[in-house]
Amino acid sequence: MDKKNLIPFLMLSALVLAAWYAATFFLAPKKAAEPAPQPIPGQAEQQGVQEGPALAHPAADQAPALPEGTAPASEVPLIRGIVLENDKIKTSWTNRGAALQYVQLKEFQAPYFEKTDGKERPVLTLVRDFEEGRYSDAIEGVTFRSLEDAPEQWSHEEPTSDVRYRLIQASPERIVFEGILAGRLKVRKTVTIAQGAYNCDVTLEFSNLGREPLRFDYRLRGAMGIEQEDVRRPSMATAVAHRDGNGFGLQTVRAATVAKKGTVQNEGAHMVWAAAVNQYFVAATRPVQGEWIRSVSSEVVTDTEMLHARGRWTPGTLPPNQEANRAQAARSKAAVIMQSTPATIPAGGSEKREYQFICAPKLDSILEQYGQGMPDAISLGWFRRIGLVMLAILRFFYRLIPNYGVAILLLTVVMRIALHPLTRKSQIGMRKMQLLQPKIAEMKRKYGDDRERFTREQMEIFRRYGVHPMGGCWPMMLQMPVFIALFGTLRSAIELRQAHFIPGWISDLSQPDAVVNLGFYIPMLNWNTINILPFLMVAASLLSQQMMPKPTDPQAQKQQKMMKYMPAAFALILYNFPSGLLLYWTTSTSIGILESWLIRRRMEGMELKPVDEQRKAAKGARPGTQPAKRGLLDKLMGAMEQHEKKSRLQAAKKKREQ
Repeated sequence: MDKKNLIPFLMLSALVLAAWYAATFFLAPKKAAEPAPQPIPGQAEQQGVQEGPALAHPAADQAPALPEGTAPASEVPLIRGIVLENDKIKTSWTNRGAALQYVQLKEFQAPYFEKTDGKERPVLTLVRDFEEGRYSDAIEGVTFRSLEDAPEQWSHEEPTSDVRYRLIQASPERIVFEGILAGRLKVRKTVTIAQGAYNCDVTLEFSNLGREPLRFDYRLRGAMGIEQEDVRRPSMATAVAHRDGNGFGLQTVRAATVAKKGTVQNEGAHMVWAAAVNQYFVAATRPVQGEWIRSVSSEVVTDTEMLHARGRWTPGTLPPNQEANRAQAARSKAAVIMQSTPATIPAGGSEKREYQFICAPKLDSILEQYGQGMPDAISLGWFRRIGLVMLAILRFFYRLIPNYGVAILLLTVVMRIALHPLTRKSQIGMRKMQLLQPKIAEMKRKYGDDRERFTREQMEIFRRYGVHPMGGCWPMMLQMPVFIALFGTLRSAIELRQAHFIPGWISDLSQPDAVVNLGFYIPMLNWNTINILPFLMVAASLLSQQMMPKPTDPQAQKQQKMMKYMPAAFALILYNFPSGLLLYWTTSTSIGILESWLIRRRMEGMELKPVDEQRKAAKGARPGTQPAKRGLLDKLMGAMEQHEKKSRLQAAKKKREQ
């Protein structure tokens, strides 16, 4: 590749990478405080609470007839800490809204250390009431409606998230709540959990307590936010899956977008699940029977701990640009509220709705068990299929040597070997262009300002010597999808979360390789740690530049000097990126230096010889064979000749008209 083409290409690649980085990550806080110790079911907190005023109903001539004695006869005490768990997850429930207080994933640790000693990570609490009082998996409200064939249509909405349900049963395998909503609709909620599962099975049984048919729909809260991994690389979002022909489609809304708008509505047919997601985990509500999700609202959740600088978010934990406006930074999470399809229940009748509340890591081996497009929640970037291949290779090497840092090194070697033919072709193309520079310079002097003649003669030289002007660019362009796929894979693979490489240096491949914690943030840069890999990457990049052929063209020389600043720019962009990604990049650049040296040695003494097309045809052509297809250069030359001919005709026409 000509240096004039190479430099703009690399600069454009840097801009694309920076833009993709900015478009792929979201707003960022840091760590959610561990929930307060919860009492076991037998010791659940109980306290009497005075019932509020009776719920309003539609006009008597519109509302369903209410049976006598259906109003609550006595107050229901508040109960918290009803535990239901298996070997994978631990859940805690409350009878306020029959809601989910928190979910812990027993096999995973939190993305932060204990405040006490800073050496231990607590168990990961993935879902909890990040915004105080807003629990997950609760019926937020019920809308009663007139029957479809009623002469006059009406609707009446009742808030129900604070209704206190009676605890009918609480055992290690099963919890049963029963509550009455608006005096007319009894809800029996049964929650069970199986060993080895990352989900709770939930059944809602609605019973009509009135003497007339009852038509209603309801709003069901899904996950009210999800734990945030890192303040520097926020990746919070909501996701809604819908059936799309024979497959499934996934629509995501970033938490930053929800924070700006407050609520984002997602409507459409065949919705099969809705979830809150982060970089490595998913918390989803998935109907088991029927597609009863009519629409999904993504709503902003304000992290109360962050807002009031408590727990994980004490003063100094946020970068200065976020610390200055904690109220905005606290709007960091998003929740999913599902609107159900309407149901009509006859007097004394009932109807069931079943679903799973899933809290799982983004591992295809786990999400595939739930089907319905759940594995699509694993985001590996634009080139997902290539990313899955990279991930499979990474897992293969990990099985051989159980260290993901070593697996990344081996993956790097494999990728450099696989891409070597393209790299070699690119460098040969660059070398040929370098050898042609004296001839091109001579033509510039010969034809002066006659740019059309110069371009035509230049293309003729390219064709004569078999040199493609983009010969150095195309191989690099073909490698870009692979690099982008690796970028997405190494950034999002949960396998690298808290995986160590070299203890004491790179102890978490999903985090920067911080060797020194400064205890404060450097102004403007928002750095609070000293990381080694970015500087090693800069050193490798500068050495790689020294290995590049020196251009003879003065303009290209200036551009090459400008390129010396590119590694520093990349270091600024990638400074707080995962160490696994920088380990790959640094290793790949280092191997590339050796690769370039070997290729250059083999190219020593290489001379450009004109392509003897007639001798080539006499050697390779056989009687009766078709002539070779026109190559890229022939097509370019033909197009240029046509353009020049057209220009001459237009110029002659204008001259005659004058």
